[in-house]
Order: sequence, then C-alpha cells, then structure tokens
Amino acid sequence: MASLARAVAVMVSGLTADVLVLPPRGDDLAGALYALANEARAMRRRVMVFREACETAAARCDAFGRGAPTAESLVRLLSGRPALTVASAAEAMALSTPTAGAAMERLADAGVVREITGRGRDRVFVYAPAVVLAG
Repeated sequence: MASLARAVAVMVSGLTADVLVLPPRGDDLAGALYALANEARAMRRRVMVFREACETAAARCDAFGRGAPTAESLVRLLSGRPALTVASAAEAMALSTPTAGAAMERLADAGVVREITGRGRDRVFVYAPAVVLAG
C-alpha cells in the first residue's frame, strides 16, 4: 500500500522542506486530507500577509529621496533572503558597502528590518515581514 506524500515547497531560501505522509486507509485519509486543507488555508493567509507587508515595505522606500531606488532593490532582495549582513547585501546588489549600509540603515529606521546581533560590525538584519511569515 502506497502512502500519499506531499512536499511543501520551500518559500524562503535557507529553509528545509517538510514532508507530510498521509495514511492509506479511507477513514484516516479523509481526516488527514481535511487537516491538510486547513493547514493550506492557514499558510495561504500567512503568505498573503507577507505579500502585503512586502508591498508596504516597498512603499515606505518612496520617502527616502535619492536613496529610494537602492532601498527598494534591497527590499526585493530581502523578500527572498530575509536575513542579510550589509556586506552580503552589497555583494548581491553589486553596490559599495557604504551604499548598502546606508540603505539598510534607512530600512532599519523605517522599521522594515531589525538588527539582531547587537554588534557594531558584521551585523545581521532580519526582514520584518519574514518574521511575520515564520511566526
């Protein structure tokens, strides 16, 4: 008897995929499928909240004047890689470290990212909408 298995796609790089194995019996299968449907609806709601938060974050960049395009690019990068250092952001965006750092600081001041290391150097910034998604 074969079990029904479904791999949940990785939504954000760096996370591992979960696999759900459903029982082959009819009565157990119906309950498992119902639970799976509820889980899928809950995840869909979380993804919608994440997308709305990403749009809000991008809109906040409009207030940054000349730094808006860089900050918007950084927000797009953060939506796929929710934890970055300034150096990794600079490398990924082909920018100088001071330019990437200024954009990251603007986003931190706007509440779009949060610094989590408490260090002065090699700080790691986490994208706030991704924290909502993971929560």
